[in-house]
Amino acid sequence: MRTRRLPILLFSLLLVLAGIATFALHAKPASADSQGSFVAVADSTVDSKHPDRVSPVSTWLGLDAQPARDSFFAFNVTIPDGQVVTSAIFQCWAGSQNDSGASLWETSNDWTEDTITWNNAPMPDFTEPPVGQLTDVDGGSYVTTDVTAAIDGSGTYSFVAATESAIRWSCASRYSNHPPQLLVSTAPAPSPSSSEPTPPPPTSTAPSTSTPPTSTPPTTTAPSTSTPPTSTPPTSTPPSSPPPSSPPPPSPGHKLLVILGENHSDQEALAHMPHLAAWAQTFGQATNYSAIRHPSLPNYLAIWGGSTFGVTSDCGVGTSGCTPSAPSVFGQTLAAGKTATAYQESMSSPCQTSGSGSYAPRHGPWPYWQDSTERAYCKSNDVPSGTVTSGNLHDDIANGQLPVTGEVTPNLCNDAHDCGLSTFDTWLARWVPAIMAGPDYRSGKLTIIITFDEDDGSQGNDVALVAIDPRLSGKTVTGSYNHYSLTKWLDDNAGVPELRNAAGAPDLRAAFGL
Repeated sequence: MRTRRLPILLFSLLLVLAGIATFALHAKPASADSQGSFVAVADSTVDSKHPDRVSPVSTWLGLDAQPARDSFFAFNVTIPDGQVVTSAIFQCWAGSQNDSGASLWETSNDWTEDTITWNNAPMPDFTEPPVGQLTDVDGGSYVTTDVTAAIDGSGTYSFVAATESAIRWSCASRYSNHPPQLLVSTAPAPSPSSSEPTPPPPTSTAPSTSTPPTSTPPTTTAPSTSTPPTSTPPTSTPPSSPPPSSPPPPSPGHKLLVILGENHSDQEALAHMPHLAAWAQTFGQATNYSAIRHPSLPNYLAIWGGSTFGVTSDCGVGTSGCTPSAPSVFGQTLAAGKTATAYQESMSSPCQTSGSGSYAPRHGPWPYWQDSTERAYCKSNDVPSGTVTSGNLHDDIANGQLPVTGEVTPNLCNDAHDCGLSTFDTWLARWVPAIMAGPDYRSGKLTIIITFDEDDGSQGNDVALVAIDPRLSGKTVTGSYNHYSLTKWLDDNAGVPELRNAAGAPDLRAAFGL
């Protein structure tokens, strides 16, 4: 890493006065979730070839290592009274494609847009880990990274983006039509209890194994006013004991959205997917979670049917020995009068039974159920996902109409089957913030689960499982769980009987306290 100079200037009030920028904070009372989109109040590029020059105002901010150009961003963040930060996403609009991307560090506020140069820029300690990674940059779109760990309340936050790549790429500046932004979600701060300490805010990145159990999780932000989250701890269970075996029933209409990646162990995923690792630390993760067997299809059938049904291969839809018995979890949910939808990336038509291009039905297995009722359900509710800006999934997110039982399946590249883990992580970095920005998540009605179908055969089939929920704060679940535990969670959330092997599976939802 290049040698940097330490900051020598004081942060001027000109940053605030000259950089007053518009921001859209969806004002809500402190009893409800909020989300703010904060536009940069200052940004600039510093250049080692011109160490004493202040960069002129431009619609683009340059990044490269030969010559060295780094870009600075400052944001004024306002958090409503009584709220705590649950997530913060940095995003900037890329002007060109770049595979190397850049790293993002938090830095001091000792700079102003009209005085910052290479010589006086407040460079952080680049030997320390960055707060975020901008990876697999695609030109003409926002590139994002999770910076929740850096945002802990109202104030001014500064970041520097630096790269070792010799290939220059640019972020659009605040003077463009696509200015840099911080997308900050908040939720009501938990009320302190006379019998237990106030839990840490959801920005904590240190995994916790000692979260005090209550019949409702202590960091819950679900917008219920009838039962405060700290008012019903079980009197017979001390705060240091394990969570109760059965959490309270989910609130009516609570939703569960499962996203699956392909063929990587938990160690591989968390080591090479910085966004996933950040969500695991900020919200929750299971560290001893395993798939059922190899290859892919039996695991998908296990999750959505509670059994492998004797399937031992990636057989095709409708082939001999490859027909699971009804019902599926989807069918159960719909038969109970609830909603169920599977969103399939790169699918050509609803309930498509044959693979084409980068779509594979074995990764979104609803078409495998041949029962007439299941087929009818599938044809209506197993649909192409579309893109982050348009299509079925986008519309359901925006309208607050995500299903009670939901599956999101990336295509064969984006799920890390044919492409790398960084591709899956970048895909998640586009979709997960969009899902979290929707009314279902912001109202506390949605839990997002990210896991993998199986490992690559190197780690005993242990796979990552990350739970994103505004009620979670650095929760680490260490007990032994598997895909049937996820089936149990899906069934319990939908209020339907636990299917097949799910009935005897360890209760993962209870372990998370949800």
